Amino acid sequence: ATVEYYGFGRILNSKLDKKLLQIKLGLSSLNGQLFKYNLTDNPFCPACLECLESSHHYFFECKAFITERVLLENVMSQLVNEFFLCTNLPGRLYDNLCYSDKLFILLNGLPLMIDLPLYMSLTVRDLVTQINKRLYDEVINYMCKTKRFTLPVYSTSLVA
Repeated sequence: ATVEYYGFGRILNSKLDKKLLQIKLGLSSLNGQLFKYNLTDNPFCPACLECLESSHHYFFECKAFITERVLLENVMSQLVNEFFLCTNLPGRLYDNLCYSDKLFILLNGLPLMIDLPLYMSLTVRDLVTQINKRLYDEVINYMCKTKRFTLPVYSTSLVA
């Protein structure tokens, strides 16, 4: 099946839109991504100081953002489940998805299946577009609430 992603390609008009794009590309100011390109000597999360700061850690693990993450995951669960229940398309409910699939949906939105029968394609396309817009807004809201990308710059050196 041909897959297209719709809803996550809007014009970047805010700092957080740009930060989300950078996360998707692996070029953000998350320390793990900076460390990969030798732009910092500290790959650890500045919020919890316990783990390597990857996009997975930021969105799904960091103890500093538990409250914000619960809200985001509740909305993601509702939207993904709504999609599969409304369309009767094969797929797994949110709680059965692995973290890499959840991260993929969080960063890219739900895929739009192009090879659907014509009578379904417009309805599914509209539903996916609506869900992806809501999901995108929730991801940006999470980034805003965590203030991870508005925090002062931390020292990139590990304290000896």
